[in-house]
Amino acid sequence: MEKLFSQNMQQSRIFKNQGVLLPEFTPTVLLHRENELREVAASLKPALKNLKPQNMLLFGPTGTGKTSSVKLVFSELKEYSNKIQCIYLNCWGYPTKQAVLSHIAEQLKETLPRRGLADDEIFHRIIERLKFEKKIAIIALDEIDRLMHKNEVDVLYDLSRADENHRQIFAIIGITNSPEIYHSLDDRIKSSLGFRDLEFRQYSPQQLKDILKERARESLIAGSYSEEVIALCAAHGAKHKGDARVAIETLLQSALKADSADKSKIEISDVRDVIDKTSGASLMKNTAFMGENELLLLEILKEAKKRGNDLTSGEIYEKFNDQKRKQKKEAVSERSILSYLQLFEASRLISTELSTNTKSGLGKTRIIKLIK
Repeated sequence: MEKLFSQNMQQSRIFKNQGVLLPEFTPTVLLHRENELREVAASLKPALKNLKPQNMLLFGPTGTGKTSSVKLVFSELKEYSNKIQCIYLNCWGYPTKQAVLSHIAEQLKETLPRRGLADDEIFHRIIERLKFEKKIAIIALDEIDRLMHKNEVDVLYDLSRADENHRQIFAIIGITNSPEIYHSLDDRIKSSLGFRDLEFRQYSPQQLKDILKERARESLIAGSYSEEVIALCAAHGAKHKGDARVAIETLLQSALKADSADKSKIEISDVRDVIDKTSGASLMKNTAFMGENELLLLEILKEAKKRGNDLTSGEIYEKFNDQKRKQKKEAVSERSILSYLQLFEASRLISTELSTNTKSGLGKTRIIKLIK
């Protein structure tokens, strides 16, 4: 039998730096996001003078550079001052007030006891640590709608009011695919946050090509890919609402496929195989963090997809509470169902489209579809 790792030790004829195509990679240059980068930097610039930065809400479809923009600005901001603490977290992994505060404390190297502490005590320790180090904290909350959906918005209020209540400056950058949940918050929270909105529009097919060419130049050996390969990967990303992540992942998987076959060049057939394989793949990456109601909603959508049925939000609401009644559990409000659906859409679990309601004659209705 051939040694299991012998082929893996051979020099790749495709990759020169595979890490450039990985999701966690943050490029030093973000093509076609120059204006957005300047906007974010301008909002945070007051921190360099020990003044409160502007809170921001970055919104737009998945894969439009929101997270990468924030991380790039953070990395440059750290070069200018050691008195600014930049902290990034994704609220899918930290969906509660305590989880958010505990992560901030951890990033500040504030040791918390194993027995756990009340939220107020954790927040107090964060304040004291920042005051001792004379630092301003800028907190980026990716998928911030997760906190809003879970009714954990008090942490946003506490952070935004820390300046007047504790004389400690915090700034919040919220990142979301769908800003509707934020705009549904009560006026007290919205007034406290005072978010400045910044929209990230989906990339055009040509912009996706430019991004892929730059990533390919840094990650792949010259001559191992063609213009046609780049164009096909970009087209696949364009079909997913201009999603650069989809385009880059398609290029990565195509390169891995060619590399595993010990080829010296990525072929169009490699890309097509990857697209065919991933088109039926589920995007249920966040189910581990879902609660009982979210999982029930997901099952309803799965069953509808299996039967080939399109559901409106109203039909979903009826089916959901029918199940609740069968389980002898309390019904859930229509607004809560809408929040779940907005969260699913933001996480690319579902797609929604407006359709004319010919049955009722009441105009447009939203059709909900589970993405494969």
